Amino acid sequence: MPEEDITTVDGWTREEIIRKIDDGVLKLEVELYYKQEDVFEEGMKRMNLGNTYFQLGNYKAASLEYEEGIKLLPDEKRFYFNLGLVYYKTGFFLESLKMMEKCLKKDRKYAKAYYFRGIIYLLYKSWANSLNNFKKALLLEPDNPKIYYNISCLYFKRGDLKRGLYWLNKAFEKEPQLIINQVFKDKDLEKVRSTDEFKEMINEVRESISEKPELEA
Repeated sequence: MPEEDITTVDGWTREEIIRKIDDGVLKLEVELYYKQEDVFEEGMKRMNLGNTYFQLGNYKAASLEYEEGIKLLPDEKRFYFNLGLVYYKTGFFLESLKMMEKCLKKDRKYAKAYYFRGIIYLLYKSWANSLNNFKKALLLEPDNPKIYYNISCLYFKRGDLKRGLYWLNKAFEKEPQLIINQVFKDKDLEKVRSTDEFKEMINEVRESISEKPELEA
């Protein structure tokens, strides 16, 4: 017969459950369980509130919530990542890199952290570091078109049109309409858009989109 989970007995309060436990060690374990549960819930409240502030553009308030969340749940990678995004949005790129590294220390397979490290290194024209991080992100999220797109931007910024177009084509293969929208908004690609090679690629992508049959409802 399975043992009853005394932490989830219907109709009993926490205090009632603890009072009914005679074993001193078990009582301490249950009290610790409840304490950890409370800490987790408070941490998630900080996460949600910070995310709300972030969406509203109140980055100062968001950072305060994430910092408090780290105190409560120091092993939660998302606090470090989100705080890194706050620093990125407010132009503190080196601080953002530090937060992304802390995030990756908690989870070496967190693709978003590698991706944003790649973005920041790209801003600093640290090509090798940028490419290294983008490729690590790509290993974890091989279907993410934004990673391919930013690798193409890296090569375009270096003046390597051939490799830039190669990676841009990879991005188009993943999600053509999204990348078309992005590529015409990107001010850094103004010179690239004027090349015959780019125009030819865009025409081919647009044709491929128009040729896709519509599914019946």
